[in-house]
Amino acid sequence: MKNLSEQIDISIKEELALINSKINGLSLLEILKYRIIDRLKKFTPSISVNNLENSKTETIFEDKTRKINIKIQSFSSSSFDLNSKIEHDILFICINQFTNISIKDFETKKNFIFKCIPMTGIVISKGLNCTRDYKKNSIILELRLEDKPNDIEKLSENTIYTK
Repeated sequence: MKNLSEQIDISIKEELALINSKINGLSLLEILKYRIIDRLKKFTPSISVNNLENSKTETIFEDKTRKINIKIQSFSSSSFDLNSKIEHDILFICINQFTNISIKDFETKKNFIFKCIPMTGIVISKGLNCTRDYKKNSIILELRLEDKPNDIEKLSENTIYTK
């Protein structure tokens, strides 16, 4: 699991270096989803679910314009994450097994159910309610993108206009 975590961290950092720093938010996560899945497909045959334990590794990547919390979780038995409110934009990738994700939008009062099969992902915007159903022997990758105000916003907040 540690080797997988290191490979994913390196891949994410390399991909973020290649993406324009002006791209942020859901667009950034959507771009990362496809690039990370392509890289994961190269080294997933080496992932072993034998002797899988419940574990979680977290790392944080931060540069001038982005702060991303990278979390890899493995589950040796089925588990649920019920009705958690999404605080930051999140990219959710299922590495093996499948996971059911139920999203509730309070504005439209609609429930969306997404079956995340291996090597697929979903980008979820902040402010939604989400329930996740993790299957036995599953490995999950989550990327949380925290809002980091850019210099233009800081300047406009601190500038007083006078005539």
